Amino acid sequence: MSKLAYTKFLKFVVEHAHPFRSRHTWQEVIGFIFGRFNPEPTGDEPEVYITDVLPMDSGSSVYVKVGDYSSIYPTLMEKMENNEFVVGWIHSHPGLGIFLSGTDVNTQAIYQ
Repeated sequence: MSKLAYTKFLKFVVEHAHPFRSRHTWQEVIGFIFGRFNPEPTGDEPEVYITDVLPMDSGSSVYVKVGDYSSIYPTLMEKMENNEFVVGWIHSHPGLGIFLSGTDVNTQAIYQ
């Protein structure tokens, strides 16, 4: 994962769930992950290198969804011209730790 992608999404998460603000104001956030195939994989299997993250939206403390996709079309076109593609999606669970909820698993199954 590139430092840019990690930093960009971490900044987005902290903007919506800053540890110094009341937990009642925290919001989940969601975005898309972009990447490209690593031309020099470390093993026999293809590897995807995460190049960027596109923060999309925020919601409540326990729920978030992406509304209008049209705002990312220019970014999608630019990424495709650089041989990048949408690798997946990412979102936060502020204050709850790292896990996949049932909704997360179902959403991923739909995208796969």
